[in-house]
Amino acid sequence: MKKNWNNYIEKVYCNKQISNNIIKAYKDFFKSKNINCKDMSILEIGSGHGIYTILLSKIFKQIIAIEPNKKLFEALNTKIKLDKIKNVKTEQLSIENYKTDIKFDMILCINSFHLITNKKKILLKFNKMLKNHKYLFISEPLFKLYYKNVDNKISTDTLLSITSSKKFNLIFYGFVRKNEILYLLKKN
Repeated sequence: MKKNWNNYIEKVYCNKQISNNIIKAYKDFFKSKNINCKDMSILEIGSGHGIYTILLSKIFKQIIAIEPNKKLFEALNTKIKLDKIKNVKTEQLSIENYKTDIKFDMILCINSFHLITNKKKILLKFNKMLKNHKYLFISEPLFKLYYKNVDNKISTDTLLSITSSKKFNLIFYGFVRKNEILYLLKKN
């Protein structure tokens, strides 16, 4: 993910009503797929300044959030400290450079997967980082209005990468919220 995020234009956190609506939408979605999030440890890829990280911390047991951009990483850590969130750990690096022996229950890419250059390689890496029969959650924006200099095709590239990897079963493809396309995959 080699993009210049210093001009990232979305810098506000959600108000309480919007936050609660997003949390409810995700909780309802996971419940409909019989996924118990309360005991899950997850890896969030490209957490940005933490809009979703903060919300996810209310759903999941433990989060490791990685973000390569220094300014966004610092904003995320400031928000975590300000909100006194205890179940989120952060690292400043890209997924391409992330190394761990930890096996996760779920890997989340919210508005970040379309920025990964070599999707097939990263999907293979995700496969190694997930526990058996666990989940990969990819959410992509329908509109690229929030991002500057994003030239990747979104949905087509993602679907082709997922199907060609042969490491995941597609559980769900569609909408949970009106502004995003969601892919839920389960490791074979």
